[in-house]
Parts: sequence; C-alpha cells; structure tokens
Amino acid sequence: MKRFLYGMLTASLVFTSALTLQAKTESVNIPVKYNNIKVTVDGKELTTSNEPFIYNGVTYLPVRDVAEATGKAVNWDANTKTVALTSQGTTTEPTQTPDSNTTNEPVQTPDDTQKENSSFSIDTHSVNIRDDFYLTVDKPLTSSSETDLIAIKFDYTNKKDSKDFFYISNNIKVYQDGVELDPVNVSSSSPNYALTEKYTKGMETGTHLIGKLYKLNNKTSDVTVEVSPYSNSSIKITKTFKIAE
Repeated sequence: MKRFLYGMLTASLVFTSALTLQAKTESVNIPVKYNNIKVTVDGKELTTSNEPFIYNGVTYLPVRDVAEATGKAVNWDANTKTVALTSQGTTTEPTQTPDSNTTNEPVQTPDDTQKENSSFSIDTHSVNIRDDFYLTVDKPLTSSSETDLIAIKFDYTNKKDSKDFFYISNNIKVYQDGVELDPVNVSSSSPNYALTEKYTKGMETGTHLIGKLYKLNNKTSDVTVEVSPYSNSSIKITKTFKIAE
C-alpha cells in the first residue's frame, strides 16, 4: 500500500526548469510520497541512509549516498549553501562539513550559469570590449538624414610581428532586442571619424583603441556586443550596455 507523508522539509531546495530558476531557503510543508523506491548502481542495490521519496513527480535521493556510490566526493559549503560533487582525487576549495541535519539533503542540481566575459587573449591577438560606449547622432555616408548611433569601443592588441586587421581577425555582432544592428561608416569630416578610422586599417604590433558605429533601432533597449576570433569560433565574449536615458 502506498504511504503518504506530509512532512517538514528543512533544507535549501533549488528547482530548475527551462524558463525559471527559483531558490527556497525557508522551511515549508510539502506532500511527499514514499513508494518503496529501490536504487541500483551498476546492477547492485544501494542502501541509502534515508528512504527516497517522490515530490511533484520528481524522485529525491540522498545526494551523499548516490555520489559516493558513483565514485564522487561530496563537499558542503554552508556559506553559499552549495553541495559540490567532484571526481575522486580532484582538488577543490576547502569547504565546511555539513552537520548531521544537512548531510543527506535532497538536492536537484541547477543548470550551469556563466558570467559575462568581455575579453579574450589568444596567440595572435587579444580583444577587450570596453565599458565606455557613447550615443551620438550623425549623418552616415549612406543616409541623407541624421541617425541615432551607438559607438562601441574595443582594446585590440596585435601580437604578430606584422600588421593585422581587427575586422578581418574577429567576427563582431551587435544586437538590440535580438535584431542585429547595421554597422555605419561616416565621412572623414564627421566628429566620429577619428574613433572609427582604425577599424579597417592594418595595425602594427601593440595595443590599439578601435571604435565602430552601429545604427540603433531605439534609444531604450539594451545593446549586446559579441566578439569571436575567426581562428577559434569556440571563443565568444559579450558585453551588454544599458542605454535607456
């Protein structure tokens, strides 16, 4: 006969889905179902310190028991409320040992998240997306009227013994509301020309300030810049600018 338990689960539970990530750090009453669940590892039944249970269609297992049975070391960081699973022999940062009430907390592992990285360095060159963008109004060569533009700046270091071209070595994309913005060329009489003149010129060995103008769709939505070296498409740096006035 199936047994139902309405228990107090005192733990830090992290729930993940394709759309949201929500963390709970308070004590809550939740309905869980025990159904004589068995766990096997490579065909061998695993005896767990606490009985597995089901909540909202998800089966929860004692993380330490399962991790150790699969050859993983378990560490608990009480400051960040993080359970870290590592391969045996892997060096990890020192963590605090969980107390007896939290050793076998049921845990769902959240999706990996990455912080925005705005610079890269490879053998041939390095690029950094600078913070000091600015908005301007100009009359591009291809337009008869003034246009709202954003000026994006890059620190570009040529590590070669010969000249290199920033735009030839790198793939630059600029987006606003998911739509790629068009790059803009201005005349040599434009006050913005000094910033952009190096964009298509060969640069000597060393570090250079490179700028480029892009036509804005509006002056409220964020603008995101992406840069990848053509020689290694697995590298991509990004920076998002908030331009709302």
